[in-house]
Amino acid sequence: MRIRKMTALILCALILSMAAGCGSKTTESSSKIDVDLTRMSSTMVYSEVNNILLNPQDYVDKTIKMEGEMAVYTNKDQSAYYYTVIVADATACCSQGLEFVLANGSTALSDYPESGTQVSVVGKGETYDEDGTEYFHLVQSELTVKE
Repeated sequence: MRIRKMTALILCALILSMAAGCGSKTTESSSKIDVDLTRMSSTMVYSEVNNILLNPQDYVDKTIKMEGEMAVYTNKDQSAYYYTVIVADATACCSQGLEFVLANGSTALSDYPESGTQVSVVGKGETYDEDGTEYFHLVQSELTVKE
């Protein structure tokens, strides 16, 4: 009798442990995102972007997802464009952004939405040097225009 109870108990534990895994359904794309800024409050997003800009080496090769306002900048002689997603803090008094490059590597203005468009970007963190200064941007980025 004692063996039957023990066997039944083990069987129940096994069934429960197998059933526990059924409820957590994760899509392949969300499991690849290391830093999902879309799931944070505006204060946390602003703080995390600030941390990314201050400590870029901690975010190299990390996949980052963020939403915000599209903005386009040029260098002094207007020979290069820089595409960014801008986020504001909770009071909307301050804003910061992350630069990104599309997965196809295009830097043509016509391949990006207009400034002010609400977008979502997922890309891999990378640093680069320009004129002796290190910058951080997202590469291999997938861009979605928000409706």
